[in-house]
Amino acid sequence: MVRGADFTFALRKGRHGGTRHFVVHYATGQSEHRAPLVGFAVPKRQIPLAVDRKRVARRLRHLMREHLGDLEDYSRLVITVKAPAAQASSAELRACLDKGLSKVGIDADPGQAAD
Repeated sequence: MVRGADFTFALRKGRHGGTRHFVVHYATGQSEHRAPLVGFAVPKRQIPLAVDRKRVARRLRHLMREHLGDLEDYSRLVITVKAPAAQASSAELRACLDKGLSKVGIDADPGQAAD
């Protein structure tokens, strides 16, 4: 997701749920893209170093690949990162991501359970 309008729609119109490491915003409908769009907001105020911001975004992007099939068509998902995510392990990020997604009504398929 790169358009500001897509981020704004998800942040203002969608459901949200927070965890220790990030806030998940999820909105469906009114999109020109059939495939679900996923975006990450990693604020400089939360994680000051660019290297750390990029690392967190890469790790989350990798973890989100497992959940793309769980998202509805024409939906937008924005993950806003909090400071503790920079020091979190991959297992912690995965657990928080699963918890955040379930808070907005996205549950992983039983066949796609994390290993």
